[in-house]
Amino acid sequence: MAGWRKRYFNAGFHAIRATHADQWLRTALRGVGIVLTLHRVRPWREQSFAPNRSLEVTPQFLNGVIELLNEHGFEILPLDEVPARLESKRPKRPFAVLTFDDGYRDTLEYAWPILKRHGLPWSIFIVPDFADRRGQLWWLELEESIAKLDIVDVTIGNNRTVCETRSAHQKSSAYQHLCQALRAGPD
Repeated sequence: MAGWRKRYFNAGFHAIRATHADQWLRTALRGVGIVLTLHRVRPWREQSFAPNRSLEVTPQFLNGVIELLNEHGFEILPLDEVPARLESKRPKRPFAVLTFDDGYRDTLEYAWPILKRHGLPWSIFIVPDFADRRGQLWWLELEESIAKLDIVDVTIGNNRTVCETRSAHQKSSAYQHLCQALRAGPD
C-alpha cells in the first residue's frame, strides 16, 4: 500500500478508536453479515523483508477473531447458507463466513485445528494447478527470489530491470517495482 494511503487509513482508524465510533455506530453500520477472506495462517516469523506479510495472520489472531465474532453475537455460517440468509425477511443475528484462498498448506496445519476446536464451518478455495503442483504463486516466487539475491536482473516484455537488493529497503523497492510491472502485463 502506498505510504500516503497507509497513513490515511491509520489516521482514520485512530479517529474511530479515539471517538469510540466503533462502539456507538456498531449496530447501525454492521450490516447483516461479513465474509472474512483469509490467505495464510501461520506463526509469526521475524523478517526484515516480507512483502507478502499482509496475506498472513497468526493462529492466535484467527482464534481472537473467532472469539470476537462470538462475543459480538455473530453466527458463523457455511458459505452456502449466505444466499438464504440474505433473502430472509426475519431479522437474525449478524453472520460471518470464514474463507481461505489459494490453498496454502498452512491452512491445514494451523487454521484447521482452531476451526475444529470451535466446531466451525469454513470454505477453502484451491486453485487446481496448485493442488496438482503445476502452478506457482508468482508473488511468493518473486519474494523468495529477491530475498536470496543481491542483484535482480529481470526482463518483462521489452523492459529490462536491474535492481540492487542487498538491503531490506532495496529488496522492498525492487519487489514493489516488479509487482507493478507484472500486474501491468497480460495474465
